[in-house]
Amino acid sequence: MNTPTELRSNLLPDDEAFTRMKRDLFERIDADELAPPIRHAAPLTYTHHPAKKTIRRRWAGAMAVAAAAITVALLGANLFSPNVAPATAAEVLRSAAAATIITADPVVGPGQYLMTQRTEGALGLGEDFGYVDNRRSALYIPYDRSSTWIEETQWLPAGEIFGDSTKAQAEIDSFGSTPGHGDAKYFEGPAGIFAGYDESHPELASMPTDPTELLDFVYTNPAGGNPPDEQAFQDICDHLSTGVVPAKLRAAMYEALAEIPGVYVAEDQATLDGRTGVAIGRKLHADSYSYQLIIDPATGLIIGTRTVQLAEGDFIPAGITGTVTLETTVVDQAPTGPFTVRPPQG
Repeated sequence: MNTPTELRSNLLPDDEAFTRMKRDLFERIDADELAPPIRHAAPLTYTHHPAKKTIRRRWAGAMAVAAAAITVALLGANLFSPNVAPATAAEVLRSAAAATIITADPVVGPGQYLMTQRTEGALGLGEDFGYVDNRRSALYIPYDRSSTWIEETQWLPAGEIFGDSTKAQAEIDSFGSTPGHGDAKYFEGPAGIFAGYDESHPELASMPTDPTELLDFVYTNPAGGNPPDEQAFQDICDHLSTGVVPAKLRAAMYEALAEIPGVYVAEDQATLDGRTGVAIGRKLHADSYSYQLIIDPATGLIIGTRTVQLAEGDFIPAGITGTVTLETTVVDQAPTGPFTVRPPQG
């Protein structure tokens, strides 16, 4: 009888099988035109009131995919069955990479749009208070990506309050009293360029699709000054979260993440917005919090992200979680305005 470890290894492709799978299937990927990629906003600074401290806000994109081949779907479904030993982060990421390279993105036809809707719950901080700030946004990517893209944003009611509740509520009320607060606002972006920022992320074209070369590229081109392993994890997650990463590069990113020290399975049954996946995380900022991707290993779909406070700090208790969830569909029309001029980012 197979042991749990043997059962687990039987479910997952070994190096030779995985390489063969990629070689056979990349021809299919290259032969097909993928749908316009899904947009995900770049990291933003949390600054809707000057009096606040600022914290980094990160959005999670998702690669919308069709159903995986039956064998890969079964692989993901059984990855954490009761009779199978817990999988490592590398195994989950390898499963997601295998699923990614054999699935298809949604097909957008002439006149249609790929609509990506995100709901974010981020933590807003004052000097002695905080609260969960909620926002919904959507991006409409046209069939002809050289034409106009449309972005929709809307503030939602605030969530949980921490610290000085009187001050927190006063700020929530003040922000909510702004004329038009809570109304949906619409922005136009010719060819995906909004206020000088290109949401299609053309820089991805320079990134290698070989996982080893990609990891070297990421380490030698850091986007920040954190310790190398931490920065590499964060940079790959940020790229994945744009939602515009092509399938071949996306699979390479999963494999590259698996090679970064300190990456672990934070939770094998993580649920966001009613969808369940596996949380792949790494501790950041001197282990003060864990940044996690929630992945469905059966499809390669990124369900969302979450940032988990690992230790109590000031008035913020341990375990507080900021989340971003995403849902993608193909729609026949986009909002028609009225449109607002979006200020430059930065």
